[in-house]
Amino acid sequence: MPASVALPSAEAACLQLLRTGIGRPTTIALRCSHGVERIGRALATLSDLRLTEKGKDGVWGLTARGRTMSFSVLAEGKTRGRKPSRTAVPGSTVARLLALLETPRHRADLPALLGVTRERVRQLVVSQSAAGRIRGAGSKDPIFALALTGDPVVLLTYAQERVLSAFAEETPTTLSRLARVAHRPPTVMAQIADFLRDVGLIDEAGRATHGVLWRLTPAGRSHWQRSPDVAEAEEPPLMFRSGRIANVLAYLEEQGKARTVDVARALDIPPQSMNALMQYLKRRGIVRVRSDAFRSPYVLTDEGRELLAAMTRRSDAA
Repeated sequence: MPASVALPSAEAACLQLLRTGIGRPTTIALRCSHGVERIGRALATLSDLRLTEKGKDGVWGLTARGRTMSFSVLAEGKTRGRKPSRTAVPGSTVARLLALLETPRHRADLPALLGVTRERVRQLVVSQSAAGRIRGAGSKDPIFALALTGDPVVLLTYAQERVLSAFAEETPTTLSRLARVAHRPPTVMAQIADFLRDVGLIDEAGRATHGVLWRLTPAGRSHWQRSPDVAEAEEPPLMFRSGRIANVLAYLEEQGKARTVDVARALDIPPQSMNALMQYLKRRGIVRVRSDAFRSPYVLTDEGRELLAAMTRRSDAA
């Protein structure tokens, strides 16, 4: 039994990737920039050499010999004839695929648009991704959303798309409510929210009783992957529902600043009750004193303005 074996580049690349735990032919093809057919032949060759074996699930693995056998890469010989074209032949299925992806699309839509089987689309996508012409979402294996490599559009995975689609058009919500609608555990939900925020599709919208509020940005509302078919997460309950509190916040918003006595007089609230209410709103971060000066007027905080907006919005919708 030889202590070493010389392998063509594709076979050597397959063996190296198998040793890192990658065993799916499609993923191997993408990682080493070879077509699926070439990788299939390479895996068969390695199997004949008793270096690899195919599992029942279609995933390839190493034999004991394959895990320990040292190998070298054969020098690439010169080939006769014309070299393969680096551009798509006009009218070919590849050219039609690239033309379709001038607009980003879901991979599942391509068989019907191209008039070919899903397996043929898989082969095309793998080969064109390996050639650097198209890209996928969140992975080197483009299995969901696709675009041309030069297109700067943000591509989302299935889970990210589902979360984005769970946002209502205008109203903010919490991650816990989004997680329930999108069926994602809290840790995954937090990672998705961080990604969507980093790419500018959502942002924070203040705080509610049950946590941070999130909302769509204009880019998020218009993103091509936002689906109307996903149930929307509801806006969480308001921190307060009191009409008196709504009137106090509205007065402060209108005036910009006001002392407790002025608010009490304007809204016909007993001074003692008004003072207790302002202290309570201050503890909850809804209002704050403008300065440390004695009898400094109160102003709304950012949380107070968000709360007033939510109370006004719900009142108008009622």
